[in-house]
Amino acid sequence: MNLYNKKIKIADLLFFFAWTIYLISYTFFKLSELSVMFDLSKVYKYIQILVGTIFLIKIIFVDKHRLKDLLIYFAIIVLFLINAYFADTEFLLFILLIVLASKNIDFKKFVQNDIKIRILLLFIIIFLCLIGFLPNFSRIINGIYKQSFGFAHPNVLCTYVVTILLEILYLNKKINLIYIIFNIFILSVLYYFCNSRTSIYAYIIVFIMYIGIKNKEKFFNHKKISRLFCGLPIILFLLSIFCIYLYGIKNEFIIILNNLLTTRISSGYRFFSNYGITLFGSPIKTISTRAALLSGVSIDTIDMGYLKIAINNGLLISLVIIGVLVFLQKNAIKTNNYKILLISTYFIIVGFAEANICNVLLNFSFVSLFYLIDLRKKQKE
Repeated sequence: MNLYNKKIKIADLLFFFAWTIYLISYTFFKLSELSVMFDLSKVYKYIQILVGTIFLIKIIFVDKHRLKDLLIYFAIIVLFLINAYFADTEFLLFILLIVLASKNIDFKKFVQNDIKIRILLLFIIIFLCLIGFLPNFSRIINGIYKQSFGFAHPNVLCTYVVTILLEILYLNKKINLIYIIFNIFILSVLYYFCNSRTSIYAYIIVFIMYIGIKNKEKFFNHKKISRLFCGLPIILFLLSIFCIYLYGIKNEFIIILNNLLTTRISSGYRFFSNYGITLFGSPIKTISTRAALLSGVSIDTIDMGYLKIAINNGLLISLVIIGVLVFLQKNAIKTNNYKILLISTYFIIVGFAEANICNVLLNFSFVSLFYLIDLRKKQKE
């Protein structure tokens, strides 16, 4: 084993060890009903410190960086530190740390290991719910009965399962009838129990493109198609702002769309009116569905991902994130990694109505960033 391969192996081990600890803690302490039953914030904070330390060790002592790259990393970290101060949240700073630590990992091996952990965690939470240890949060929304099976919300369960489906898509080697029937079955079950339409419909769009486009290289490298996929984050970000403006002037179409999106636009408009959009962001106070039900107060949350980033994290960070998404889309196309492109596209679409676009523990396409950069460099050599 040469030095380069040895370094990659060490990088894989360190990254996946820290990632697994964080994924387990985040799934149980943030996504499951445990987050409602117990105050686990201090335990979660200690785990974050441990995991962050491991990621920093990998970045500083294992990964090899050019001086130019280090200066860029330093500038970005400083920017995110400023944002953490103004927005009163270090979540994006920690996400940045994970992305920087993903350098030199084998992305395919990462997905192969990650999907095993996710499936195991999914079954553990559902099992704990079925035996009565975790409650099954159920709610009737617009006349539709939703269940969470141990997760904090039916939408959370749906997003978690769809993330697993996207990992299966990435690892899938052959499109056949069994694979198609499997996806239809899982989506039908999710629709029946969770009815999380945004996640399901977005996945259906991506899945149809995956199984329906025969010559993906020719299709995605077409100039107009390529520009559309690269520009999609910009389009949806601007569309989010435009929808808020139209809701403010009581546009009839947007009012109808707001009802279809379960008042997401009106909630976004309320937060925009209260906080506005600043350069570095500002702290926002939200009351989740579960917290509202337990305390007897009204729900006060913002689900529109692009708008939430703009309000909470500011215009500058929004532009950085949009730039990274465009860069990721472009490099996925240039390196013919159409599965990564479709996975990233799914989260970009969902980001219009859901707040998971920057959550790397769900949007794992961010972990592929350095993998795509390395492939692009090899193409140019």
